[in-house]
Amino acid sequence: MKILVIDDEKDVVKFLVKLLKIKGFKDVRFAENGKEGLKKYYDYKPDLILTDINMPEMDGLELLKNIKAENPDTIVIILSGIGSSENVIKALELHADNFLKKPFSSKQLVQLLLKYSEIIKDRVRHVNIEKRIISSEYKIEFENDISKIGDLTNLLVRQCGNSLNCEEKHKIKLGLYELIMNAVEHGNLGISYEEKGQILEDDGENMVKFYKQRMSDPEHKQKKVYIKVYMDTEILEWTITDEGKGFDWNNIKSPLQNSKLDLHGRGIFLAGFQFDTMEYFGNGNIVQVTKKILKPDTN
Repeated sequence: MKILVIDDEKDVVKFLVKLLKIKGFKDVRFAENGKEGLKKYYDYKPDLILTDINMPEMDGLELLKNIKAENPDTIVIILSGIGSSENVIKALELHADNFLKKPFSSKQLVQLLLKYSEIIKDRVRHVNIEKRIISSEYKIEFENDISKIGDLTNLLVRQCGNSLNCEEKHKIKLGLYELIMNAVEHGNLGISYEEKGQILEDDGENMVKFYKQRMSDPEHKQKKVYIKVYMDTEILEWTITDEGKGFDWNNIKSPLQNSKLDLHGRGIFLAGFQFDTMEYFGNGNIVQVTKKILKPDTN
């Protein structure tokens, strides 16, 4: 297990590094402020971080935000001083995994590290097993809850595992979000581009109210979006189907052709840039997108 210790008190850093190595955690590095700690995080890619909150250059809360944004699986344990309960609560809200109040005993620390060491070992075993999967396929049924589309796209991208790098995952997430939103909004809820444009022009705040009205309408309420996912060692494929009336996808034009940058079809247009292929079927209520998995260059 790779551990990074971040604290501006040199004596604390020295004590922790020495203690960890005595207890059998040999792969340990340290930093003396948040800014330095973040740089070492990117270079070192630790499994677990022990960090103080009050530090120069960058405090522990800002450091935590950056780390969890980069990799939510990185385990972060906050080391808090006396009277810093408020900061501990903020850290937990930012998804810190645990905390220790100074002064803490070596036994407390080691117990925590042993617990997380097992979790990290399980992750490695999972990744090793995942690499043996030649192909997989699954389906998701999704109701017309626009507020949960972000959660759904996050799930779909997580299921890609290590097939994509961070930049590719970000692009896929944006593309899937646009297509699923389109399936719910224009497909199942039957909201026309003209209707949406008019509401946004009049008062964007009424959009939420308008969505709720449509979602409660019996004609639209029971409709669902179905997402079929196929993955193998060479390609990722998502097929998104809604239960709407469809549209003439052959006549979708680039919004760049209009001097006003027309919003009509903009989501579809933008989504197309995020995948290797995008194809519509039937009456336009089925769209299939693919992303090739690039093999690492061994030369």
